[in-house]
Amino acid sequence: NNGGTFSNQNALNSTYTPSISSGTVTLTLTTNDPSGPCNVVSDTVVITVFEAPTVNAGSAQEVCSGESITLNGTIDGGASNATWFAPSGTFSDNDVLNATYTPSISSGTVTLTLTTDDPSGPCNAVSDTVVITVFEAPTVDAGSNQTICSTVTATMNATIGGGASSGTWSTSGSGTFSDNSPTAIYTPSTNDINNETITLTYTTNNPSGPCNAISDSMTLTIKEAVVITTQPSNVGVCDGQDASISVVAYGDDLSYQWYKDGVLISSATNNVLDFTPAFLADAGNYYVVISGDSSCTVEKSNTVTLNVNRQINITDQPDDLALCEGSTATFNVAATGDIASYQWRKDGVDISGANSATLTINNNSSADIGNYDVVIIGIGSTCPSIVSNVATLDVTLQPTANISYPETEYCMSFSGQEPIN
Repeated sequence: NNGGTFSNQNALNSTYTPSISSGTVTLTLTTNDPSGPCNVVSDTVVITVFEAPTVNAGSAQEVCSGESITLNGTIDGGASNATWFAPSGTFSDNDVLNATYTPSISSGTVTLTLTTDDPSGPCNAVSDTVVITVFEAPTVDAGSNQTICSTVTATMNATIGGGASSGTWSTSGSGTFSDNSPTAIYTPSTNDINNETITLTYTTNNPSGPCNAISDSMTLTIKEAVVITTQPSNVGVCDGQDASISVVAYGDDLSYQWYKDGVLISSATNNVLDFTPAFLADAGNYYVVISGDSSCTVEKSNTVTLNVNRQINITDQPDDLALCEGSTATFNVAATGDIASYQWRKDGVDISGANSATLTINNNSSADIGNYDVVIIGIGSTCPSIVSNVATLDVTLQPTANISYPETEYCMSFSGQEPIN
């Protein structure tokens, strides 16, 4: 009953193959009909069929290193559960048919085995395997963040590895890369410099297998270089007056340090160096060193001169003169301070060529009579000019005599009173 087949139905040790997957089959063995009065006899045997376990570990899979996959095992028949086994890696739960498996190798293959439980009866546990191919994941590092000066380029320092064999640079700005190598040189654009900060990204190629391309980014900060737009200028000032020396520059994070005759001036750290007021001791040569961000070079200004001129003070005024006609008149003035020139005047009118501390008038005449003073002019016109006191020149004319007599000869008496004929 219930079907099935014998290898030889007439052999006592025939092999019987049931056709049912589970249950019982009653087999009957019947003798032949012997001669004589004996009848055919039969006997039965019950064959209990246990359902065989089945297992399927699923189809082969590919995975990127560092990632996980979901397994697709199935069991049937007499199996009620199954367990996953692997030479390496980990399962989320190896007793779950759709467990998550995470390989521990970076590349290669791993064979996973799914084995059923050992069911009751004569059936044994069965197993199936699945091959997991692990592809090495690409790795990329765009390098550390950098800060550069606007006058230079940036050299990249990226690395790629794993399944990556090349990479491509991209920028959030508008500058240019020399190439796509890990050590490419980036040249910032004007917009990059104006924006100050940009992002540079290095993206790997798309490797074979299930792994995708990956990217990493770094920040490039661009500091504007120090540029002096207006150099300091020479300054002249009178002793005791206010003065200043200044510079105009642009750039990021500017700081200033002034020097006098090559020596640092303490606390002189602004773009304007003030003298309130300037004294004689302040005279000298000055320059300023301007620093920006540490990525940029410092700039030194031109060296300029601060001239502090002394006030003019007359120590000896010119004197009045009263002279005889035809003599030489000499006016003198003595003064201290920084003197550029003198200008003598007569009656308030400049005397051409009279530009020293002494005014000499040779062979004077009545035309030279007048009031004389001198204007003393300071160097660079920084100190106010000063005018001397007025000195007068008085010229006395020479006396004249006219003697006349007739052509008749005379003899004078002894007393000189009576002529003698």
